[in-house]
Amino acid sequence: MIELLLALALSAPAPARLISTAQGPVIAWDYRDADLVLSATNATGTVTRFEVRFNAGAAIDAGLPVLSTGTGSKTYGIPVPASVSGTFTASIVACATWTPATITGSSCGDPTTVTLALPQSGCVSTVRVHC
Repeated sequence: MIELLLALALSAPAPARLISTAQGPVIAWDYRDADLVLSATNATGTVTRFEVRFNAGAAIDAGLPVLSTGTGSKTYGIPVPASVSGTFTASIVACATWTPATITGSSCGDPTTVTLALPQSGCVSTVRVHC
Protein backbone atom coordinates (compact mmCIF):
# COMPACT_ATOMS: atom_id res chain seq x y z
CA MET A 1 0.00 0.00 0.00
CA ILE A 2 2.84 2.42 0.79
CA GLU A 3 4.37 1.75 -2.62
CA LEU A 4 1.08 2.58 -4.36
CA LEU A 5 0.75 5.88 -2.51
CA LEU A 6 4.32 6.86 -3.31
CA ALA A 7 3.85 6.04 -6.99
CA LEU A 8 0.94 8.46 -7.09
CA ALA A 9 3.22 11.22 -5.77
CA LEU A 10 5.26 11.18 -8.99
CA SER A 11 4.26 13.90 -11.44
CA ALA A 12 3.56 12.95 -15.03
CA PRO A 13 5.92 14.46 -17.62
CA ALA A 14 4.60 17.32 -19.76
CA PRO A 15 3.14 16.25 -23.12
CA ALA A 16 5.85 15.14 -25.50
CA ARG A 17 6.76 16.67 -28.83
CA LEU A 18 9.07 15.86 -31.71
CA ILE A 19 12.13 17.95 -32.42
CA SER A 20 14.54 17.70 -35.31
CA THR A 21 18.25 17.16 -34.67
CA ALA A 22 21.21 16.42 -36.90
CA GLN A 23 20.95 12.79 -35.74
CA GLY A 24 17.25 12.54 -36.65
CA PRO A 25 13.92 12.98 -34.84
CA VAL A 26 13.93 13.09 -31.05
CA ILE A 27 10.94 12.76 -28.74
CA ALA A 28 11.25 15.46 -26.07
CA TRP A 29 9.37 16.28 -22.87
CA ASP A 30 9.66 18.78 -20.03
CA TYR A 31 9.84 18.00 -16.31
CA ARG A 32 9.96 20.48 -13.45
CA ASP A 33 13.11 20.42 -11.31
CA ALA A 34 10.96 20.63 -8.17
CA ASP A 35 9.33 17.30 -9.12
CA LEU A 36 12.68 15.45 -9.26
CA VAL A 37 12.87 15.16 -5.46
CA LEU A 38 9.88 13.78 -3.58
CA SER A 39 8.91 13.23 0.01
CA ALA A 40 6.28 11.11 1.70
CA THR A 41 5.73 9.86 5.22
CA ASN A 42 8.95 8.15 6.38
CA ALA A 43 10.52 8.17 2.91
CA THR A 44 12.13 10.41 0.32
CA GLY A 45 12.43 9.74 -3.36
CA THR A 46 14.43 10.94 -6.33
CA VAL A 47 13.48 10.56 -9.97
CA THR A 48 16.29 8.38 -11.30
CA ARG A 49 15.03 7.63 -14.80
CA PHE A 50 12.27 8.03 -17.35
CA GLU A 51 10.82 5.09 -19.23
CA VAL A 52 9.55 5.52 -22.79
CA ARG A 53 7.31 3.07 -24.62
CA PHE A 54 6.72 3.40 -28.38
CA ASN A 55 3.51 1.85 -29.82
CA ALA A 56 2.95 -0.25 -26.67
CA GLY A 57 6.30 -2.00 -27.19
CA ALA A 58 8.83 -2.77 -24.50
CA ALA A 59 9.73 0.06 -22.13
CA ILE A 60 13.06 1.77 -22.86
CA ASP A 61 15.03 2.95 -19.82
CA ALA A 62 15.88 6.46 -21.00
CA GLY A 63 17.76 7.48 -17.85
CA LEU A 64 17.77 11.27 -17.35
CA PRO A 65 18.66 12.46 -20.88
CA VAL A 66 18.84 16.26 -20.50
CA LEU A 67 18.58 18.11 -23.83
CA SER A 68 18.33 21.63 -22.42
CA THR A 69 17.90 23.48 -19.15
CA GLY A 70 15.27 26.15 -18.54
CA THR A 71 14.25 28.16 -15.52
CA GLY A 72 12.89 25.64 -13.03
CA SER A 73 12.68 22.78 -15.52
CA LYS A 74 14.63 20.71 -18.01
CA THR A 75 13.81 19.26 -21.41
CA TYR A 76 14.61 15.57 -21.70
CA GLY A 77 14.59 13.44 -24.82
CA ILE A 78 15.70 10.36 -26.70
CA PRO A 79 15.97 9.55 -30.40
CA VAL A 80 12.92 7.97 -32.01
CA PRO A 81 13.93 4.38 -32.83
CA ALA A 82 14.44 3.60 -36.53
CA SER A 83 11.74 0.93 -36.26
CA VAL A 84 9.12 3.64 -35.59
CA SER A 85 7.53 5.27 -38.63
CA GLY A 86 4.43 7.24 -39.61
CA THR A 87 1.94 7.89 -36.81
CA PHE A 88 2.89 6.38 -33.46
CA THR A 89 2.11 6.59 -29.76
CA ALA A 90 4.67 7.27 -27.08
CA SER A 91 4.18 6.87 -23.33
CA ILE A 92 6.63 8.51 -20.95
CA VAL A 93 6.75 7.86 -17.22
CA ALA A 94 8.95 9.16 -14.39
CA CYS A 95 10.42 6.50 -12.09
CA ALA A 96 11.87 7.11 -8.64
CA THR A 97 14.00 5.28 -6.14
CA TRP A 98 12.87 5.67 -2.54
CA THR A 99 14.89 5.77 0.68
CA PRO A 100 14.79 3.70 2.75
CA ALA A 101 14.52 1.15 -0.05
CA THR A 102 13.44 -1.52 2.42
CA ILE A 103 10.12 0.31 2.79
CA THR A 104 9.21 1.17 -0.78
CA GLY A 105 11.93 0.29 -3.29
CA SER A 106 11.40 1.73 -6.76
CA SER A 107 8.19 2.88 -8.41
CA CYS A 108 6.92 4.69 -11.48
CA GLY A 109 4.15 7.28 -11.74
CA ASP A 110 1.37 7.71 -14.25
CA PRO A 111 2.43 7.91 -17.91
CA THR A 112 1.88 10.76 -20.30
CA THR A 113 0.79 9.29 -23.64
CA VAL A 114 0.75 11.20 -26.91
CA THR A 115 0.15 10.37 -30.56
CA LEU A 116 2.72 11.90 -32.90
CA ALA A 117 3.52 11.60 -36.58
CA LEU A 118 6.84 11.51 -38.36
CA PRO A 119 6.46 13.55 -41.54
CA GLN A 120 7.30 11.95 -44.85
CA SER A 121 9.73 14.72 -45.80
CA GLY A 122 12.04 14.11 -42.84
CA CYS A 123 11.29 17.58 -41.43
CA VAL A 124 9.98 17.35 -37.87
CA SER A 125 7.59 19.91 -36.41
CA THR A 126 8.32 21.44 -33.03
CA VAL A 127 4.63 22.02 -32.35
CA ARG A 128 3.55 20.55 -29.03
CA VAL A 129 0.88 17.86 -29.32
CA HIS A 130 -1.68 17.55 -26.52
CA CYS A 131 -3.78 14.40 -26.22
